[in-house]
This record gives sequence, C-alpha cells and structure tokens, in this order.
Amino acid sequence: MCFRCFFNFVKDLLPQRNQATCFAVCNATMTVFVESTIKSYAHQGYSPPETLEKTNAIITRAMEDTSFVTVFFCILDTKTGRLAYSSGGHPPALLKRRGGAIEDLWTECPVVGAFSGLSFRGAETMMDAGDVLLLYTDGAIEARASGGELFGQAMLMQALAAPKLAEEMPQHIFERVIEFTGDSMTDDMALLAVSLRHS
Repeated sequence: MCFRCFFNFVKDLLPQRNQATCFAVCNATMTVFVESTIKSYAHQGYSPPETLEKTNAIITRAMEDTSFVTVFFCILDTKTGRLAYSSGGHPPALLKRRGGAIEDLWTECPVVGAFSGLSFRGAETMMDAGDVLLLYTDGAIEARASGGELFGQAMLMQALAAPKLAEEMPQHIFERVIEFTGDSMTDDMALLAVSLRHS
C-alpha cells in the first residue's frame, strides 16, 4: 500500500559535521518506522544503497506483505559538494547546474519493502555553489490538466529551468502545476529544493 509522501532533511546526521542527508519517502503508515531505520543506518556510516538494502530487509521482515515505500535517499557533503544517492522506486531527483543544464539522478532501483533480498545501486555526482537539487513526489509529475494530459517530467524540468533561487523554486513549481491543472489537484505534492551557499 502506498500512501502519502514526506521529505526529511537532517543536518549533521553523520559523524562528520559538514554532511547532511535528504530523503523522500512515500507511505504515511510507515513514515516514522522507515525514517528511524534510515537514520540509524546512515548514522552508522552506510552508503545510500547499503542503507536502502538494510532498510528493505527490516521492512520485509516487520511489515505486512503488501506494504512498500518509495525512497530517494542522498547524502550531501556541504563542504566538498559530493552528493551520493540511491533511489528505491522514487521519481529521480533533478539537479540544475549553475549554467542551466538539468540532470536527472536516476538509479533504476526497486521500491523498498516489496521483496526481500533486493540489491540497490548508488551513484555520485558533485554539486557546486549555484546548483539547485530538486526532490519531488509523483504528485507533481502525475498532475493532470482537464483534458487528461500529465504535467510530466518534461514540464517539471521546464519549470526548474526558470532563473529562481532554491528557496523560491518550490513555490514557483507549485504555481506552475496549479496553473496547468486549473487548480484541480487530485493528489498531494511535495517539493524540496537544496543549494550550496558560496563560501
């Protein structure tokens, strides 16, 4: 069962004080359970794919067979800009470079909790000051116009391309989606934009 969505951004979770974690999880019933499990493994120094593998093992043992979550989990070193990430069935995060190019951070991994023994892939990239990292739930890309057309990732990327600061981006995208749907959203939507300050 897949329910509501939330984002969590935790500063100084890891022993190094210049790191932060950011993850999105979809499922209201298991929110606290999954959040605490991810925090626990990340605090022990496991990488994003290792953390999702261990979280998947815990969920498949502890929850009912029909329960699963989608997760995008990343660790950003705010000093060096190193971004390590893994996705468990969640829409890929988008990274807008300072020069305007947009990359999707896709790892093609399964949802978390559906089956035991799953493996997850991870990847890394570098963020620079002026880059904008966007995390979002499927409510954004699956929003529909009155004629049934999906907002989709292409339109999301067009909205992200606007010359907005990270703190302005979620409101800007929200307004674009609401305009597209004619203010008739049928699903919830969460947006989180992150950037590094110039040193």
